[in-house]
Amino acid sequence: MKPITVRICYHTIRTFTVLSALAISIMMPIGVLGEQTEDDTTPPIPIFELNYDQNEQSAPLLLDGSMSYDPDTYEPLRYVWTAMRGPTDAPITYDENDSSATMNINVAGTYKIRLTVYDTSMNSATLEREIRIIDTEPVISASIGDFTIGENSRIGIPEDEGPWMIMALATNSGDEGGISCNWYLDQNIWLEGCVHTIQEWPLGEYEHRDVILEVMDDDGSQKTLKFQFRKDDNSSDRTFLYLSLSIISLFFVTFLYRRRRTNFNIPKWKPNTVE
Repeated sequence: MKPITVRICYHTIRTFTVLSALAISIMMPIGVLGEQTEDDTTPPIPIFELNYDQNEQSAPLLLDGSMSYDPDTYEPLRYVWTAMRGPTDAPITYDENDSSATMNINVAGTYKIRLTVYDTSMNSATLEREIRIIDTEPVISASIGDFTIGENSRIGIPEDEGPWMIMALATNSGDEGGISCNWYLDQNIWLEGCVHTIQEWPLGEYEHRDVILEVMDDDGSQKTLKFQFRKDDNSSDRTFLYLSLSIISLFFVTFLYRRRRTNFNIPKWKPNTVE
């Protein structure tokens, strides 16, 4: 009788264990089991758009990766921006918790910009795009004292006594702080640098002297401006004025002469008649 009793108890315990495990598995949500047994291995998807050609300028370029997302979760992503120009990295300013970044584009060249995004499980993905920064040639703006220097300007001896300030600027966007200037007087180097104070007027005993201003930006682009120092900066203008006044005077005299000839009536001689 004892063996029979043990066998009945064993079958009873085994049946109870199987039924309990089946009940627990039925009651537990499928999603919870999945979260406990499966790891997040899907990487996020990085997205950002960029025009290939951009003109050189002093204002930074805005980079926007806010369209990037993680297919598995709505948790925030971490962003890492990198820009490369050959072996030299270009400066990019960003916050890893922010999807936007700014990049300086005041130096011409072709850059490769890389965005890497990380999810909370440290899965990552990378997207690269290229951008070409087009060089803008410098536009020279120069002056001496209160006089603005233009191409082929002729500058006479000033009435006021020195010293006089002579200066040059690059007015195009992107190169204001990165230009160099050389001034040549009669083909010889005269001044180096963009701003100077002249203590003595450079004309000396010369009737005129030729000046070339050479401006180069930080990309190597170069522009020149030619002008002249003269003893009389308006000689040709005055010659033209004198010639014009002479012609007008001659015309006026001729007009008066013809008018007098027209109004001068010689009285006719009438013979005396004898009755």
